[in-house]
Amino acid sequence: MAEAAVQPAPARPRAATVKRWARGELVPFLEILALCGLGVAQPLLDVTGRSPDFFLFYGAGRGDILLMVAIVTLVPPVALWGIGAPSGLAGAKVRRAVHIGTIGLLLGVLAVQVGKHVLPVRGLALAVGALAVAGAATFAYVRWRVPGQLLRVASLGPLLFAGLFAFASPVSAVVLPSAAAAGTAGVASSGGHPPLVVLFLDEFPLVSVLDSNGRIDRATYPNIAALADSTTWYRNATGVSGWTPYAMPAMLTGRYPRGDVAPHYSAYPDNLFTLFGGLYDLDVQESITQLCPPSECDRTRRQRGGLTTVLSRTAGLMRQIASPRDEAVSDPEASYEETTHAEATSQAAPGDPRFRWDSLDDNQPARFTRFLANLTPTPQPTVHFLHLLMPHTPWVYFPDGTRYPAPEDF
Repeated sequence: MAEAAVQPAPARPRAATVKRWARGELVPFLEILALCGLGVAQPLLDVTGRSPDFFLFYGAGRGDILLMVAIVTLVPPVALWGIGAPSGLAGAKVRRAVHIGTIGLLLGVLAVQVGKHVLPVRGLALAVGALAVAGAATFAYVRWRVPGQLLRVASLGPLLFAGLFAFASPVSAVVLPSAAAAGTAGVASSGGHPPLVVLFLDEFPLVSVLDSNGRIDRATYPNIAALADSTTWYRNATGVSGWTPYAMPAMLTGRYPRGDVAPHYSAYPDNLFTLFGGLYDLDVQESITQLCPPSECDRTRRQRGGLTTVLSRTAGLMRQIASPRDEAVSDPEASYEETTHAEATSQAAPGDPRFRWDSLDDNQPARFTRFLANLTPTPQPTVHFLHLLMPHTPWVYFPDGTRYPAPEDF
């Protein structure tokens, strides 16, 4: 009697095994994605989305911003899921326990943030309260099916948060191209911050450009008249002093000069340059003053860092948001590297208000030509400033800027 050969059972196809594993891991990933969206992506995108200057300050372009959104939205859930997924090799119970621990951790982070908004307590008391709430919510997740179902529905949240950030927040002006921005390279690339041009002409009396009726003499000064027609001309404006070492600080600080002190940044730390030095590059040419501190004007281009610095600052922001202490930063612009008091006063003010009068012999027309050449669109908004000692006496220039010799005592 012939014996039938025993055939081994066919091995389960590897593709089917992978498919079953992926189906089993989909639910944990969606639940982690939902909690990361509520506890990580939403607060970060909400805070940074209200501060487009945060990205402009650190030189982050449209691609950098969108990449940051993708990292904030996807990297935390993928990382947490990737840490827990290999535990399935030790069995389904171990995998379940690791996932429950991850859910509890994320619920704790979320509870701290909610507690900061609804409770007056901080520190240890808030941490204990958040731990208790997270423990109760985790128990409900394990005990009943509805919490897990709600989390899987909420997994659509990160996509919604990213969409609101890109299309509805103030940052959308930087992320989205616009027809108006396309026509103005300099303004578009700086996220709506226009360049600033400040030109000081020394000893240039207003009456010199007026006609007999008190209006700008259009025949003699047609370009000044055209400028006044297209802008705001303050016909009665005047300086607080006729002496440049007093008049310049007053106009650049909005305050009366401090008596017989030098026009130096240590004597006037709050001025136009320190005000705009955070968001703007500074193209500054001063003549007899030194109101722009070296920490700002000695650098032709600020080292901004782009995406790397933005991610670093965002990570620090997340640590503060998730902290039970009362240190959450509601505005990421607080991370700007502003000029400190020590930097502003790193050099004692000279005693003589005329400490830079050795610049009086500089070639003024050439300085003006270089200044005009620098008025070009730049990736970052720029303050272009020039104090020109023209037409300051002695009157030794022809209308085309050519200098003619004059008597020494002229």
